[in-house]
Amino acid sequence: MRDGELQSVVTRSMALRVISADAALERCRVGVFRSEGEPLSRAAGLEQMTVTVVNGSATIEGAPGPASAAPVRIFQRVVGWAVAVAHPSSGNAAARRVAHRASLVLGDLCSREYELNDLSREILAAYEELNLFYDLASELAQVPDRTAICDAVLGRAMHVIPARAGRIVIREGGITRVESALGDVTHLAGTPGGDEIGPGAAVSVLESRQAQICEGLEQIEEGTSDAWERAAAASLITVPMYVEGRDAIGVLQLRDRSGGDASDVLAQPGSAQPFTAGDAKLAQALASQAALLVENSRLIGFERELQIARHIQDALMPAAPPTVEGLDVAAACVQASNVGGDYYDFVRGDDGALTVVLADVSGHHLAAALMQTAARATFRAAALADRSPRTVLDRVNRVLMDDLARAEQFITAWFARVDGATGDLEYGDAGHHPALVYRAVDGRVEELGGGGLPLGVDEDGLYTEHATRLAPGDVLLTYTDGLSEARGPNGDVDLFGDERVAESLARAAHGSAADIVAALLDDVQRFGRGEGADDRTLVVLKKEPGTVR
Repeated sequence: MRDGELQSVVTRSMALRVISADAALERCRVGVFRSEGEPLSRAAGLEQMTVTVVNGSATIEGAPGPASAAPVRIFQRVVGWAVAVAHPSSGNAAARRVAHRASLVLGDLCSREYELNDLSREILAAYEELNLFYDLASELAQVPDRTAICDAVLGRAMHVIPARAGRIVIREGGITRVESALGDVTHLAGTPGGDEIGPGAAVSVLESRQAQICEGLEQIEEGTSDAWERAAAASLITVPMYVEGRDAIGVLQLRDRSGGDASDVLAQPGSAQPFTAGDAKLAQALASQAALLVENSRLIGFERELQIARHIQDALMPAAPPTVEGLDVAAACVQASNVGGDYYDFVRGDDGALTVVLADVSGHHLAAALMQTAARATFRAAALADRSPRTVLDRVNRVLMDDLARAEQFITAWFARVDGATGDLEYGDAGHHPALVYRAVDGRVEELGGGGLPLGVDEDGLYTEHATRLAPGDVLLTYTDGLSEARGPNGDVDLFGDERVAESLARAAHGSAADIVAALLDDVQRFGRGEGADDRTLVVLKKEPGTVR
């Protein structure tokens, strides 16, 4: 701790004036000396007085009377001496009292001065650090590439913490490699994108998430470090890169600090210095910023992939309802996320009949979407090969059984074949929501019972086949549970429910198929007051008036 605070206090006339006035009451004069004995201020008549400090004790010479010295302390550290010289008539006791009081006053003022200076230094450091991160964020705002992010962060780190060499190591897919490297690369163990690095401080800190500062080669031994780390001449700092609550994704390392800038270390290898705790704090802040930026770049990439998957999934849905004599057809799929597991499909048979498939793969996101794509292809192939809903469900179940079991997934499905001219409907149910039929003759909503296990649960699904007929004005509705299980304002205790679905169908049944779909989705949306937690998919078939064979 330097004595700059003592000098600042002494140069203020008010402090010395108070001390001198107190001394005068006991016929004393005072002087202030540095910790090593150099004079800072002496009252008139004390110009020849000197103070010699040996082993923490002060010896006074040349005093014109009884003299005493008391140490001035800041946080138990001696930063100077208060010396009082008494008139011969006052004696040594007066000199001791005055010196002691003066040392207390000066010590208190110096402590306050130090705290003020320390606070100013912290504010300045925080301001500079804030500017550093602001500049870094501005620089990387348009940089989604991980390598570019690491290059920029490492460059900033070596600018504010001058070092001979630096690198950023990233672990991905269980492989730990150098992502970015700057400075002296003579001993670089693995170039960016090269071979996996071996055991060392980088791997240790990555796994423990605890920063390390190593000073001296004895702490950086072969077997516990790689060649790049062992090349440190004086010191090595390693800090983890992680977002709070997650595992570390890598580390930031700097080797051999310089008192000036990085060129000093490169030009004068012997000038390398140890890293400080302040360096570790700043390096950790930069590493955390890098981790956040890298994670964001990953999320941006993942979001882009999800958008591509959504585009592909949308392309696999029917572009428009089919035109079928005697039927008005409409459908919709409102996904809760970018991609989902709901889908519907229409297949026209050689005899003009329409095959309808509505399925719901368990789970959400990419896993469900991938299985949905496989199910669509399997259903299409089975529907073209056979007209029987029971046979189709059985074949699809057997084909997908192994894949669904390995993925720990299942599929509920409703499959039907309808003749638009006659209104004859044959259907099968694989653990799906029962379809509903609005009967125009009496306004009644009828539930089409089915039965059967979801696909992927049992190889022998024991699916059955059922039949009914749609009269003119009748409306068939089949839907996934995202419609009936839509949450209301009170959450899980208040669901839209099958009863409300039936009521909504009855209210809208006099409109077109498209109007019915829109009315149902609107009712659910208004009930839930927002987006659903599950996909909402529905298919509507309305038997048009005409001759029934």
